Amino acid sequence: MGKKPYLSIASSLDRMTYNIEGILDGLRAKSQNHILFSDQAVKEVNDVFQEAMRLLENLPNLVTTRDKLLAQRIGEEGRVMLKIANGYSEVHEERLIQGICVPKSSPIYLGMIESLKGVIVHILEVSGKIVAVSSKNRVKDVIRLILETPERGSVRISLTASFFYNMMNPDS
Repeated sequence: MGKKPYLSIASSLDRMTYNIEGILDGLRAKSQNHILFSDQAVKEVNDVFQEAMRLLENLPNLVTTRDKLLAQRIGEEGRVMLKIANGYSEVHEERLIQGICVPKSSPIYLGMIESLKGVIVHILEVSGKIVAVSSKNRVKDVIRLILETPERGSVRISLTASFFYNMMNPDS
């Protein structure tokens, strides 16, 4: 099997980190501009964030076990959260119309929700790719290959791969 499936995993990890950067950009803009969210908006962003982090925390276990049932659960729970997040965006429009949300905070809120959805989408992609690749090769070897390949691409890919490698090999 060539490097392509492995680089596809690395690419998904890279896009995931790009979305995480989007969340951080939203938080910075919110702080620098002294923008407040409604209590409901704070709850919604927190709900999506908590679920994204919970799903992300499952990836190292999936990498080491290649458990298809875990991958299926990640997929199902991730798709449910994406629907919920889409609903949050729609309800946000109502809050904006009702004046509960101020127009200045709207793009930041929506950007954070979209970035969180992006993280979840890429978690689902990585989960599916891990199971697909693992039937022929160990995913730990995939990440090691990414780290050792000179043309591995961006620093974010390398850092993300290092993160997962270190989570799987705490004694290294």
